Amino acid sequence: MGPVSYSNQQISSVTSRSLNLPDVSSQATLSASHIVKTMMDKVSFELLGIKGNESTAASSASLAPVLGMALASMDDNARKELLLGIPPGSLTLELESKIHQKLGEFSKNHPYDSDQIVSLANFIATAFSTDEQIEQTLSECYLTQNLELENGDKNVADTADDFVKKKTKGKITTLFDGLTELERENVLAVIGNVMEFRLQWKKGFSSDEMATDSFLDAKGTYIDNVKMMCATDHFHVASYREFSAIAKEFRSVNGEDLKLVAIKPKKRNATAINNLDSDTINHLIGNLNGYKEKHKLKLPKIEVADSCNTGLLEKISQALGISIEAQDLTSLGIPSGDNDLHMVQKIKASIDKKGACGTIATAMAVITRSLAPTPCFDFDCPGYIGIIDSEGNRLLELVIKDDKFLELDGPRITSTRNLNVDDMTTDDESDNAVDSSDGSVIFSDDAVVSSDHKVDMSTLIQPKLNPNGEINIISAKADKTTLTIEVNSPKEAVEIEDRISKLIGKNLARQVRIWKIFNPIQIEVSFKPWKVLHKNLTS
Repeated sequence: MGPVSYSNQQISSVTSRSLNLPDVSSQATLSASHIVKTMMDKVSFELLGIKGNESTAASSASLAPVLGMALASMDDNARKELLLGIPPGSLTLELESKIHQKLGEFSKNHPYDSDQIVSLANFIATAFSTDEQIEQTLSECYLTQNLELENGDKNVADTADDFVKKKTKGKITTLFDGLTELERENVLAVIGNVMEFRLQWKKGFSSDEMATDSFLDAKGTYIDNVKMMCATDHFHVASYREFSAIAKEFRSVNGEDLKLVAIKPKKRNATAINNLDSDTINHLIGNLNGYKEKHKLKLPKIEVADSCNTGLLEKISQALGISIEAQDLTSLGIPSGDNDLHMVQKIKASIDKKGACGTIATAMAVITRSLAPTPCFDFDCPGYIGIIDSEGNRLLELVIKDDKFLELDGPRITSTRNLNVDDMTTDDESDNAVDSSDGSVIFSDDAVVSSDHKVDMSTLIQPKLNPNGEINIISAKADKTTLTIEVNSPKEAVEIEDRISKLIGKNLARQVRIWKIFNPIQIEVSFKPWKVLHKNLTS
C-alpha cells in the first residue's frame, strides 16, 4: 500500500459530496455531534474508573481519532450502529461522513509539527493493501499518515514504534512493551494517534507560593508531605450536588482557550468521589464561566511518569455495550483468520507552577495468533482533574485517589486522624457539627485530635471496615451513642456487619442491627458496641 495522497481538487470534490448532509435542524436527523459526544463521554468515564482505589489517567482527545479510524475500517453497518449507540438502519453514508468529520476534527485543527500548543498526528502501518474507501476517509477526515515498511526489514510493530518515538522525541519509546517478541512479529496492522501539549498558566504560581500539606487518599490515610501550589486570585467556580469545581486558565495562543478544571467533594472525604458521574462532570464544566470569585487555590503538583492502560478494549465494551473485534476491521485488507485486537494508551504528563505538558500515544493493533475569609479550594482528597479546551475536548483527565501522581517532599509520610467519642457532637448539641450533602456528620476542627483537618465518619471507618473500597458506603454518621452506616445492597450490609462483628466480638455483635429493607439500607451500632468499635477503628 502506497502513501495516502490526494490533490486539493480531489479532496475538495470528495468533501463537497460527502458533506452534502441533510438539514441537521430536522427532527428526523441524528446529530453527529451528539452521537460522538455521547459515545466519548461514556468511554472516557469508563476509562477513568472513578470507583476504584487507584489514581488513573486517560485522554479522550487522543482516543477519539483511533476509534474513528477503527469505525472507518468496519464494513458491517449494524455493528457500527451498535458502537455509535444509534437505532438500526439509521447510519446513512451522509451521517457516517459527518461522524468521521467530528471524530477527526480535533486532529485536523491541531496538526503535528505546527507551532500550536496542542498537536496531533494519526497514523496507520499495515503489511497489506487497504480498501480504497478507507484510504479516502482516513486522508480526508483524519489526515492519517501511512507508514511505509522498509523493504521488509522492519515489521509493523517496529515501524509504528519508530514513528511514535520520533514524534515524541523519545518520551514514548514503544507502544507494545506488553507484547511478547512473537506477538510483536505477528502484528498485522496498527492504527494510532500521538498527541503532545505544552501549556503555560495565564497567571502562574510563584515559587514563594509553594507549600507542603496533607492529602487524604481513598483508603482514609493522610499523606502529610505532598507538595502543593498555592494562589489567591479570581477564578471561575461552580458547585453541583456534593461537588465543587474550579477552573484555572492557561495562556491563549492562536486563539486556543484551554483551562485546568479541578473537581472535589465539598467536604473532605475519602470516598465521596465514587459518587461522581459523567453528567455531574459535564454540568460542572458547563457552568465554569461568567462571574469570577476570589478563592485561595491549593493544587498538588502532578507528575504522571508512565501511565500505561492496556485494558481499553474491555472498558470500551463495558461503556458502549459492544466489543470491537479484529474481524470487524475488514477494510484494512487483513486476511480473515484467528486474529486478536490489542489496544493501549500511554501517557506522560505533568502539572506544575509553570503550566502543564503531556505526551500521549493511543494505538490499536491487529495481532495474529500464532475577604470574608477568602474561600479555599484545597484539592486535598480524592478528586478529578481535567485539561479541557473551549469545545469540550478533554486532552487529559485524571482521577487522583492516592500519591501515585503526586510529588512528595521526601519519603512518604502518613498518619491517621483520631476522633474522641466523648468529644463527639450531634447537630442539636453544637454548631460545630454540620451536615454534608450526603447526610453524614462532619466534625469541626476542635473535635479532631490533629486540629488542621476536618474528618467525616466515612473517612474514619474506611481503613478497617472498607480498606479496599469494594463496598459503596453512601454515608456514615455518628453521635456519642450511635453509628449509622448506609449502603446500597443487602449483600454490602451483611458484609459490613460481619466486619464490625470481627472487631467488637460476637457477644456485642448481637446488638448490631441491619434495618430498612429499601435503599439505602442502614447498619446501626449503638451504645457499648459503638464505643468498642470506635476504639478499634482509631487504634
